[in-house]
Amino acid sequence: MDHSLTSATMEVELQQQARACELMGSPFVATFLRSARDDYLGGSRVRDLLDARSTYSRPGLRLSGSFHYLALAGEPTLGRHYPSVGGDGDARRAWYAASAILDRDSELVERLFCENIQTNESLRSMPILGAFLYLAGTFALPFRIFEIGASAGLNSRFDRFRYVGDDWQWGNADSPLVLQNRTIAGRPANTDASIRIVERHACDAHPIDVGDMRAVRRLQSFVWPDQVERLHRLQAALAVATDLPVKVEREGFATWLPREARPQNGSVAVVLQSIVEEHLPPAQRDELHATIDRIGQTASSKAPFAYVRMEQEGAAYDTTVRTWPSQDTLVICRSDGHAQDIRWMQ
Repeated sequence: MDHSLTSATMEVELQQQARACELMGSPFVATFLRSARDDYLGGSRVRDLLDARSTYSRPGLRLSGSFHYLALAGEPTLGRHYPSVGGDGDARRAWYAASAILDRDSELVERLFCENIQTNESLRSMPILGAFLYLAGTFALPFRIFEIGASAGLNSRFDRFRYVGDDWQWGNADSPLVLQNRTIAGRPANTDASIRIVERHACDAHPIDVGDMRAVRRLQSFVWPDQVERLHRLQAALAVATDLPVKVEREGFATWLPREARPQNGSVAVVLQSIVEEHLPPAQRDELHATIDRIGQTASSKAPFAYVRMEQEGAAYDTTVRTWPSQDTLVICRSDGHAQDIRWMQ
């Protein structure tokens, strides 16, 4: 909970989130949220829900995710219209069905609305791979991974996916997940390099247990219903996760990193994050960077340390690598938030 919205700003918030979904390729959610906004202005049950929960962030995404969860769980009136479960893609009729559910069981919708927003976009593993290929060309050592804000920890298994570029390939040809991100320019360096990971660790304030089907459905619910290919990628990444267990600790980075991510002789300790900082208040972002710097100061040539970071910089998202003890920083690539339209920078 990070802000409080008035009725006027709630209307604007719904409109802005609808527009963002439209720009990022989900006309279904855009229309769904605009229909919800229209009912909100008319003073319906959705207004009662949103006004009573005005301190919750991203109300539109919470609302759409709640009803997508119900569609994935087999609610038939929603299933007729949700593309993710074979529906006709009529977002306005989907909202009418959602509104009827809200009228008859508002407590159910409220419970789902209040649960934490959780995503785990496997396409972001492509920039992460690029960062580790660079590190593999820099250090002739195995890696120990420490992912923060890890959700289900899917990107901690990035080396178990298959990657296909315009003129390059990397990874296991038999992987359930094949990533072919849109690329504008370039290619990653060192695509003939091998990556050996000897430890995988992860933390999240609200982790997803890949063995808990309800938690997995909640994760799937925040994939936009008309982006069926994206949902299939998530399902494939979950299949990989089932075969390669990684425990995601329920803990914040401030206590977890200093205890777990210490450099050790004979390996590279790598802290990994993707789209974490936009969910943190400024003071916590500063604390994260200070924590990374303190850990980096303990590194040596025999016990190197690296920080792989994919975060928004201006209108795009940069994936960067910083290494210690050299303290060199390199931009690996630039992309959108889903790691599409990549420009490799090396």
